[in-house]
Amino acid sequence: MASQRIVHSLAEITGSIGRCIKQFYGTHRWAKAEITKLNLFRNGNCYPELVQTENGKTIASCKGVIWSRIYNRINQKFIETVGSPLSDGMTVVFEFYIVFDNRRGISLIITDIDIDSVIGESTRVKIDTINRLKSESVFALNKNITEPRLIQRIAVISVATGKGYADFSSVINGNSFGYKYFVPLFSAAMVGDRAAGEITAQLQNIASKKHLFDAVVIIRGGGGDVSLSFFNNYELAKAVAEFPLPVFTGIGHATNITAVEEVAHHSFSTPSELANYIINKTYQAELNLNALVKSIHQKMSAVVTQNRNRLNTESRTIKMHIINIINSNRLKLRATTQHIHTIITQRLNENRRYRLTMVVREIASSIKSISANYLTRLDNIELALTQKHKRNNGDIYIGGTKVTSVSQLQPGSMVEITLNGGVVTAEVKSIKEE
Repeated sequence: MASQRIVHSLAEITGSIGRCIKQFYGTHRWAKAEITKLNLFRNGNCYPELVQTENGKTIASCKGVIWSRIYNRINQKFIETVGSPLSDGMTVVFEFYIVFDNRRGISLIITDIDIDSVIGESTRVKIDTINRLKSESVFALNKNITEPRLIQRIAVISVATGKGYADFSSVINGNSFGYKYFVPLFSAAMVGDRAAGEITAQLQNIASKKHLFDAVVIIRGGGGDVSLSFFNNYELAKAVAEFPLPVFTGIGHATNITAVEEVAHHSFSTPSELANYIINKTYQAELNLNALVKSIHQKMSAVVTQNRNRLNTESRTIKMHIINIINSNRLKLRATTQHIHTIITQRLNENRRYRLTMVVREIASSIKSISANYLTRLDNIELALTQKHKRNNGDIYIGGTKVTSVSQLQPGSMVEITLNGGVVTAEVKSIKEE
């Protein structure tokens, strides 16, 4: 029995296994498995743990190898297409080939991963739409619009019979604050092939009267990813991205976000959440307005108080200034009065001296005049005396004047009659003319 036994070396066995693997798996093939753990090393190489499960049980497992250059290319494709890197828990369809090493054993070398197998058709359309909008530089246009502080005029795109529209209307119109909103409905299909076209048409309709509105809301009551796939439509997403007013979406689902929600100004998981956002924004605007009014009132009060204090200070300053001016002018007035009094006194003294001089002059003139009169009278007396001694007997004089005619006399005149031995004074009693 021992002579019939064939003993192979380990190298022969591993070599035989290697030849079999090369014969059957020498070319690239495709396989599907779940990555339970990625195992990314610092050198950039990746050693994912691959499993296949059935009814919750692992029925196959294997370790793969993704070289750093290949991993970087695949991971970048995931980031650009899916929006997230390759990670644990993903079920992928991958391209591979197998190599066998006598020392290391079997290695499953992964060379590529099919992105479409990961994301599905709806997600692929969404990613294509978003990438196209980004390449056209319109993806963030609506997000960059400045949102109004107060949103009250709202164009609603929905279907009148939909639960989403009913929920939104109930919340927005029945708010506890009593806020009033203008919310006209622009009806459009929210399911089926017509939905994307009708919503786009209503957006164009609203854009033609944009001055009447503060924002647009697109509302739907919910549904699965398939029924919401029209929200990934390129034309619809572009219309939302380029819309001149903020666009809000309230689509009732909690799974993958659609392209329209990605480009909208704000997206909400339900119509009710969207309505509450608008109400809270109005409430915040009211608070801000009240705070502004209070601030203005406080500032006005502060300004009034400040100006009152300044006015009081300036009034006191002006009063003191006026008092100082009055006192200064009172001193000036006193000085001026004293000066005037001095001048008047000087003038009075001057006038007194002048008047005294004039009086002296008048007295002198009067004395001179009186002296002259007296001298004249003395001269007349002297003349009279001289003439007296020359009078002849029988001459009659009146006032020193010789009477030569009766016409010089009148009753009552005193006359002097010269006679020998003296002069007789007589009064004319009557005159008889011949």
